[in-house]
Amino acid sequence: MWDHPLAAPNLEDARFDHALSGLATIPGLRAVERSYRQRFRHKSWQYMTAVGSDCFIAFVIGMAGFAGNAFVYVVERDGRYHERFAITALGRGAHVAPTSVSGRHRFKASGLHIEIDNLDGGRRFDVTIAAGTNIRAELAYTCAPTDEHFSLCVPLPEGRWNYTHKFGAFAVDGHVEVGGRRLSMRDGFGTVDFSKMYALRPRPVAMDRAVWSQSTRRRRRLEPRRPDAGRFVLGELRVDRWQSASRSIA
Repeated sequence: MWDHPLAAPNLEDARFDHALSGLATIPGLRAVERSYRQRFRHKSWQYMTAVGSDCFIAFVIGMAGFAGNAFVYVVERDGRYHERFAITALGRGAHVAPTSVSGRHRFKASGLHIEIDNLDGGRRFDVTIAAGTNIRAELAYTCAPTDEHFSLCVPLPEGRWNYTHKFGAFAVDGHVEVGGRRLSMRDGFGTVDFSKMYALRPRPVAMDRAVWSQSTRRRRRLEPRRPDAGRFVLGELRVDRWQSASRSIA
């Protein structure tokens, strides 16, 4: 655990058992194993939020090797909601820098363009967003030199690792445009979550659906009917489904 973000959290160098891990011991094929592991089994993202007197905005850029994705959504003070989501095969149009301390995260595909510049060792960020013709934003995140950030690296099962950098008290300036209206973010505050990991691979979808179906039938048999029963049961089902998905396969 550290009170500042790390400049080079090199989780990509960690090795673990996977479908092609045996190639790491064969001369001439080690590069194949390394490329597969770092390209298709490594996941990273930077998620950020900001809130001002007129609206709340949240956005992310993520890479999972086999796919890249990004989204932005804005909630206005009166409850009006605006969003844009995009996903690309093999990470086309997406890039997440290996750290939140420097470099640039970017996503540009399917009418959604987000750029995040990591500045001053992860203590300042400049953000540009263009989501179709409905959402646009220019945001600047800053914090004091003495502010303590939170970063953590923890082991996961099967020799994998997770690193995260979080901070929840940025000063935010700039503006958000929705539907042609300009909303000031002056005197706002914001958060950042940069994370990277060799995550556990979930069960196949068919197996996950079977677990969900069995859990649903079991809950329906055991839970008495009451006005809030649906909400209660669905809440438990989400937990059951997440737990089933968190178990890994090689």
